[in-house]
Amino acid sequence: MGQNCIGIERLLVHSSQYDDLHEILVERVKRLRPGSVFARSVEGYVSTIDCGSMINGDRFRGLEKIIRDASEGGAMVDGGGAQYHHAYLENGYYFGPTVVGPVEADMDIAKQERA
Repeated sequence: MGQNCIGIERLLVHSSQYDDLHEILVERVKRLRPGSVFARSVEGYVSTIDCGSMINGDRFRGLEKIIRDASEGGAMVDGGGAQYHHAYLENGYYFGPTVVGPVEADMDIAKQERA
């Protein structure tokens, strides 16, 4: 999703807890609301959001590639996994909130801090 320097990018989970945690994360990620608190609705309301946009769209291809490679390597991809086209914020650079896992240590997604 958007630029978040302090956000969780990866979790190491014991195999006995993986399935339960994965299910919890997927359900929560599905409810995340990308957007901008600065963009008011037509009615003048402030949007309720959970995650913002990226600084620019330069990283989309890299993110999409490591996610696609992880999927082709056997990881499950839940959520966006690609650029998110916001319904009314056409100028934002949004990446769909995504959960990828399980990943193997030799996958690019496990070796890179950022794509």
